[in-house]
Amino acid sequence: MQKRILSIYVNLQDRELNLPRYLNDVKFIISICPSSIMGGKFPDRDVKKVKNILKRNYGLLGQRGYFGRCKYNHNDGTDPWHENFCLHNEPIGLEDQLEFITKGREVLAKTFGIEPLIYAPINHLYDENTLAAIQILKYRFMMDQNNVGKELRPYERHGVIIIPEAPIEKNGTLESLAIYTHLDTLYYPEIAEYIKKFKYTVPVGIMPEEIPEKILRINEIKKRIRKLERDERKLKGFAG
Repeated sequence: MQKRILSIYVNLQDRELNLPRYLNDVKFIISICPSSIMGGKFPDRDVKKVKNILKRNYGLLGQRGYFGRCKYNHNDGTDPWHENFCLHNEPIGLEDQLEFITKGREVLAKTFGIEPLIYAPINHLYDENTLAAIQILKYRFMMDQNNVGKELRPYERHGVIIIPEAPIEKNGTLESLAIYTHLDTLYYPEIAEYIKKFKYTVPVGIMPEEIPEKILRINEIKKRIRKLERDERKLKGFAG
């Protein structure tokens, strides 16, 4: 059985790291938004848990943006949960991205005693400035969303290995080398059962593949459509 890559995302609203027992000895990526632990929001016991996970080589530390939300005003009701790229506003410049990504990395390094190897853009939204920034800052990997399936596998851009990952979904999960879910879903029976089906590894040593440009473009379009559909739902609710 081919091993898969599992990402667990810690959200801004999470206030404790309560990992289920079935993850004992499982290797995974744990990606944390730096602002979720600033100001002592994350209990010391949970910081220690993450340190122990990393120390035992059960996983890798990922950086999930910095603030966790868009710098632009989203008072119109559109989804603000992105940081590196906004579909409705001007691109965020390279210098600005370098600044906030660096600040976020410093927060994680100070908290956990280790620098993240992985950058995970909020909602997987990013642009060329993001890629340039993480290359300059020497991250080894970046996470992207897989909306295509098994055709989309790890590939390289600007010296960074991109890991496409599919969300674990109740109504069916795409076949993907990498999959992800959020901390608060780990106790859902259907999520737990899906995770238990596979063996896992982390992407250290993984070899990128040549992926046709057409597949990458299709994936990006599908990702943006998902985001725009979410915005449409929110706008309808906001207007109502």
